[in-house]
Amino acid sequence: MSKFILHSSTLERMLLGSDVTFSIFTTEGNTKRIHDIPSIHVIQRAQFEALLMYHFIYVNPHDKNEKILRYSLWKYTSHLKVQELNLSKRVSQSDRDANQKIIDQLKTEIQNNPRFQLLSPKQQKRILKQGEEKLFKGWSDIMKETGFTDAHMLSSDLYHLLSSHAHSFGLSAMDVKVSNYGYHQFNVQVGLTCSYSKIQIAVMIMSLVRRYQTVEIQFNGLPQSVQDIVRIYHTIATANMSS
Repeated sequence: MSKFILHSSTLERMLLGSDVTFSIFTTEGNTKRIHDIPSIHVIQRAQFEALLMYHFIYVNPHDKNEKILRYSLWKYTSHLKVQELNLSKRVSQSDRDANQKIIDQLKTEIQNNPRFQLLSPKQQKRILKQGEEKLFKGWSDIMKETGFTDAHMLSSDLYHLLSSHAHSFGLSAMDVKVSNYGYHQFNVQVGLTCSYSKIQIAVMIMSLVRRYQTVEIQFNGLPQSVQDIVRIYHTIATANMSS
């Protein structure tokens, strides 16, 4: 949740643009406001993943054991990765031992989970050896599970576009050139990114409103115009664009 908030806040600041001074501009002034489109897309991808993981762990599972398993695996996988880093870096033995203790506790918790015991022996072995924070699901699977198909605004197509920038694919370089490095006074991509961010924030807000009564009370206390905006963006997110 906090990760989603941080990414959303960072994205908001980046969408305002940055004033950069260039000596090559003389006729219109040396300072230009640019929008770092590739970096904006990288942050939006992280924002999208944080939204999906929150729903994957806390919202989507209907079975209690499934929810506990997903949360345990998320932590277990992270601690396994930390331990790998600890072995290759100058980390004290006490820190490694403390992390290993957490791993052992989570491993026992996972093995005793009835939902884990329903997995195949091969899947169980893989989980215990290297972790599996998404429980053998891809991002597209989690999107569908959350209710986002290719007919929705938040789709795998959007994720693949954002990923092309995160991985420095050729599309990201082409995109920078087409956008004229963000020098435009009005940048269409900035507007689209802002809309996608608002849609994600609305989805998160409404999800929290449905789950927690205290949040619902706070939300209902907001000005009606603000509530309406959130509901409109949430409707856009859940609307089937093909119909």
